[in-house]
Amino acid sequence: HVYNLSIQLFKQLKVLHKLPRMYVRVLKIASLLHDSGMRIKYYNHQLHSSYIILNSNLYGVPHKDLVIAAFVAAGHRKSSEISKEELQKYAQMLTAEDVEAIRKLSVILRIAESFDRSQSGVVTGINCDVLGDSVIVKTECENGGDCSLEVKDALLAAGDFKAAYGKNLEIL
Repeated sequence: HVYNLSIQLFKQLKVLHKLPRMYVRVLKIASLLHDSGMRIKYYNHQLHSSYIILNSNLYGVPHKDLVIAAFVAAGHRKSSEISKEELQKYAQMLTAEDVEAIRKLSVILRIAESFDRSQSGVVTGINCDVLGDSVIVKTECENGGDCSLEVKDALLAAGDFKAAYGKNLEIL
């Protein structure tokens, strides 16, 4: 479900992030495996997820895409900041566009995960409107249900969204 929500956000925010389609594969890997580190330890599981992605044998996926997906998964939690030392290890491989993509995709993944906070699929769809200096995200809830918990959690990413996209985030 997190994958579907993150892809919806990616497509609807294309006018802002302007990332090429190749990053969809990266977002897919990161969104499907972002919580895999919980099998190791809940606390700081995003770092364990990053390690798992980085050291996995996903056949047919270029190593660069695995590295970017690992950094996206590592940055999907509010308490996690990707260190410059970690990025420096892959400086030969990553371009400035890749580093910017990591920031932007991490925020998308964080919001998508927030929309599935209860893990019950309450938020079924998303509609984004870019108006002036704001992005308004309208959530579609299952059977007109209450998704206030998910919206409140997603709004915690507003500061990171502003830093990555230069726009204010409003969620309805």
